[in-house]
Amino acid sequence: MKRYHPLLVALHWVLAIMILMSLVVGGPMMAEMESTNRKKCLH
Repeated sequence: MKRYHPLLVALHWVLAIMILMSLVVGGPMMAEMESTNRKKCLH
């Protein structure tokens, strides 16, 4: 079985940690905003 290059494995884990951190930091910020706040809209 061929293994992935160590740089690709490191990139995978860096991206995974960044996604988790964005959920941890961004989730409470979005929950505190009112539903009518325009910054909460995606468009």
